[in-house]
Amino acid sequence: TKIKFLMVGTLEPRKGHMNVLKAFKILITKYKVNATLDIVGNLGWDYDNILNFIFKNKHTDKIYFHDSVDDIRLEQFYSQSDALIAGSYDEGFGLPIVEAFYNDIKVIARDIEVFREVGQNKVFYFPKNSTPQQLAAYINKWINNNSQSLPKYEKMNFTTWENTSDEILKRISN
Repeated sequence: TKIKFLMVGTLEPRKGHMNVLKAFKILITKYKVNATLDIVGNLGWDYDNILNFIFKNKHTDKIYFHDSVDDIRLEQFYSQSDALIAGSYDEGFGLPIVEAFYNDIKVIARDIEVFREVGQNKVFYFPKNSTPQQLAAYINKWINNNSQSLPKYEKMNFTTWENTSDEILKRISN
């Protein structure tokens, strides 16, 4: 069975794309995993190495980069994916994790505080400073142990921007 992974976020070093890309290459060559990786995001800063790796890699039929994706197309990526990989070393919030939960897909995330806050115990975490080899082993372990299990997000309490703004206005007016 082919597994479709998704990464969502601006291409920049802190998002961990190179670490995930190198791990993904190991997954394909060493572990012989039948998988694809869609990277969806806009160009940020210092992204040349990331793009070069994607386009000059011999596994270009397994790794895809999509920029300037609108919300409708982004929803399609989520709905067609098996798991989100959140590889950031540092993050302000982690919206892709919430979007993945909303779309009932599994999440594999770097073990950083904000991802723990957002993902709680519903995420498969890998160590923050994983090498590509270690990350490939973690993802392979996830594939073997967790990829077929159903996500169980029913206890996650999500809020909307409207509810959040109403709550802020309520607190300001009191």
